[in-house]
Order: sequence, then C-alpha cells, then structure tokens
Amino acid sequence: MSESVTQLHAEFPLEAVPRRRAEYRLARIPCCYLLKDADGETVLKLNESSVLIWELCNGELTVGEMVQLLADTYPEAAEDMRKDVFRALDELNEEAVIQID
Repeated sequence: MSESVTQLHAEFPLEAVPRRRAEYRLARIPCCYLLKDADGETVLKLNESSVLIWELCNGELTVGEMVQLLADTYPEAAEDMRKDVFRALDELNEEAVIQID
C-alpha cells in the first residue's frame, strides 16, 4: 500500500464487518501479490501486510477484532496496528474490492 498513515480517507467503525467481494482473486507473483478481477485484470498490488488484512475480510470479523487479532499476533507492531488496518481497509474499500457491512 502506498498511502502514508497520515493520509487516511476513512475511519471505519470498529464494529463494521469487512467482506471480500467474491469476484476478486489474489495472485502471487515473485515480487508481491495482485488482486485480480473476474476478467483477470489487475486491480491492486498488495504487500504482505495488506494481504493479511485482505484475507481477514471474511465477513465474520469486525474491524476491531481484526485490529486486536493482528496486535496480539504481532505485539512488536501493536502500537501501529490500528493505523495499518485502517490504511489497508481504506485502499481496499476505495478500489471497491471489499464491502463494509
């Protein structure tokens, strides 16, 4: 994700439930991951952190649960986890590859 943390566009409610849109698929290439649409066109290039957040957008976890899960899994980065999750969700939402319920 290329946006700096200070350029967040949205603050999602912690109780919101992000869900991946079914028509998008993740593809791994040597340098990174690509989100592709149903026609195989690349929509978005993701880094490993963003891929983790994309995969957590399963329609079951709230934004708050995602932040807590990642903070618990990566305690050394816990302080920045909320900003990272919001930044990734913002970009995924802006590209319309997730929906926020």
